[in-house]
Amino acid sequence: SVPPEPTLTVTADTGTGEVVLSWSTTTGPYAVVRSTNPDFFGNVSPSIIGSGQLGPSFRDPVLTDANLYFYTIEDVNTATQVYAMSATAGLPGDSITLTGLGFDTSSLSANEVFVAGKPATVTGVTDISLTFVIPTESVTGSVVASSAKGADGGKALYVVATSGLTNISSVGVDGTHIPFLADTGMGATSDKVFKFDPATGVRTQVGTLNEA
Repeated sequence: SVPPEPTLTVTADTGTGEVVLSWSTTTGPYAVVRSTNPDFFGNVSPSIIGSGQLGPSFRDPVLTDANLYFYTIEDVNTATQVYAMSATAGLPGDSITLTGLGFDTSSLSANEVFVAGKPATVTGVTDISLTFVIPTESVTGSVVASSAKGADGGKALYVVATSGLTNISSVGVDGTHIPFLADTGMGATSDKVFKFDPATGVRTQVGTLNEA
């Protein structure tokens, strides 16, 4: 049978300026998740404002900031959910941390991560985070995390090819979601900035580094 889910009640304590959350008892511990968007899996990443909660209540001191918030309560039975990644671009061998819920803390091997279908090595897990290493053979694509509780994916990770570069100093994604990198090594690629096409693997120089 499907385990019951916590039923959330939200009230205001105008005396203290707090949002008061209370919920029906299921199987703890519980996590309290807050977002400014009712779609907890949309473009706005929610925040886990409380984890490991043993009792069925929580107070959030946000009433005085005049913002609109949405809440959800998750218990120990929640399926794997990924809310955010520590980076959206990286190099093979880089560590990436997923923030979310439903990870299996019993062992590292109880969790799996795939980058564009390639298995990644899980190196750390807590009740709200999962850390993995980008596989050497991986390419740009979706990150999928799974455990016995379920699977969640859809977060895009841009994996930047390193062939021909000698000393990569930084990797990032610009405002139009195009990955770029800077190389401070020797030779033809020294002190140059490149944009990277994840579909073709082609790098194009877009600038140079200004070093003192």
